[in-house]
Amino acid sequence: MSTTTIQPTITMQATTTTATTSGTTATPVAATTTGTIATPTQRITTAINKALRRNPGSGPGGPEGPVAQGANPLAVVPQAADVHLMGSLPAIFSGNRAEAEHFINGVQAYIQLNREVPGFTSPMKKIALVLTLMQGDKVADWANDMGQALDELDPATDNIPALWTTFLEEFREQYLDTQAADQARTELENLTMKMPYIDEYISKFEDLCHKSNYMTGNAEVTYMFLKGLLKSLLEDVLKAPQAVDYPATKE
Repeated sequence: MSTTTIQPTITMQATTTTATTSGTTATPVAATTTGTIATPTQRITTAINKALRRNPGSGPGGPEGPVAQGANPLAVVPQAADVHLMGSLPAIFSGNRAEAEHFINGVQAYIQLNREVPGFTSPMKKIALVLTLMQGDKVADWANDMGQALDELDPATDNIPALWTTFLEEFREQYLDTQAADQARTELENLTMKMPYIDEYISKFEDLCHKSNYMTGNAEVTYMFLKGLLKSLLEDVLKAPQAVDYPATKE
């Protein structure tokens, strides 16, 4: 059996200078070992494609990302001087597995919205926030155990990003529906379009791809998408010139 070694991409920091009326300012940009420099818009596009499980180079605007309009698209937005809490806390989580993913995603969105508020970048405070939103008999023991674990850690040395990442993994292991992905894959394989609801078909297809942990853009996903189309639409899609991937097929 042969093995293939995957070499990791090493990211370094370089700087570019932007002229201003008072001189120059240094803006950090990412450089890879191949010598190419990733612009901020490319980094944004890469992050979004990864989150949406798209192949590299997919999405609006292709590899370079969409063309920004108006003010300087590369100007970093400064942090606000007077920051207050925004948004509403997610609903209390009582242990319903069907609601677990929605709950933890809501918590992360709330934290992201308030990231400039003092304390909201602290992994320990993030965990404490989640635990306060977990109430009821089904979650009391687990939340209490995690709270005790948190009490044993030293904020001076253990309040690191890995703590929050580990907590999220533990939460998902404990409460997320382990059969959800399999159920979504089964539904995806049997999904068919109902005339004339093409937009609803696309939306449902992409939602099931996300739940199935499938990356849109590969050949298998494109095949499943085509399989669910009405025959008349499929014939139009297969006419020359044929689309080369899922995003082009969808268009």
